[in-house]
Amino acid sequence: MKKLRSLNKKDWIIFWIFAALIANVIGNFFNHRINDLLRKFGNPWLTNLNEPQSYGRLITASVLLAVTAVLVLFLLKKSLKAKIAAIFAGILIPAAIVGIYFIHCNLIVSVLWNTEPQTVFVDDGDTCYYIKTNSPQGTKISSKQSLSEILELCRTLTPITDEVQIKKCMDWYENAEEPFLHTDMVRLYFPEKYGHHYQFSLRLHEGYVYLWRGYSDTQEITFFEDNGITEWVAEYVKTAP
Repeated sequence: MKKLRSLNKKDWIIFWIFAALIANVIGNFFNHRINDLLRKFGNPWLTNLNEPQSYGRLITASVLLAVTAVLVLFLLKKSLKAKIAAIFAGILIPAAIVGIYFIHCNLIVSVLWNTEPQTVFVDDGDTCYYIKTNSPQGTKISSKQSLSEILELCRTLTPITDEVQIKKCMDWYENAEEPFLHTDMVRLYFPEKYGHHYQFSLRLHEGYVYLWRGYSDTQEITFFEDNGITEWVAEYVKTAP
């Protein structure tokens, strides 16, 4: 305690630098675990391929630093006001980071509606049919009408929110044959914006329309109402060159 109280300004700077480094290292171990939890409650259009990866570490590190600050204040017998301020900071800063995470993810996903994708293709499990793609010779579009139609269908999808319907969809997914591989797919790749690329990979299988988002404690999947996209893809594959 005497040594702690005798630390000068330079010593405290070194102390907090080391504390921040240690908190950052520990936070890295919990990064994916917290990201998975945040994604579970986040934007239903976001997948683990598209989410920013540093927030779990930042949240853990900020909590650890706040706990350290509170302990130091208690050991130094500082005022109750200072202790309460440190506790509030330990609550508000992680909460603010969580809020920023959700805002950032919403911005990343927003490109689906306000940005033209660089690449668009349909995959029937065997063949990729490129509707729009970039090449050294420039952007190639197989059909402007097809591009317009598939973008409109993707942008007007409605996530299923009814718990009974979601349970029915998940029961189907868990018992379906290869619901992840060898399915019809629509993929849209967008340029980097808001510090991240966005990839929209929609799966169509046995009448179900869904977006595989990743794992938290279970698989995270967003199911959509079929707005005609299943029929459109089936027809496009039949007539595609």
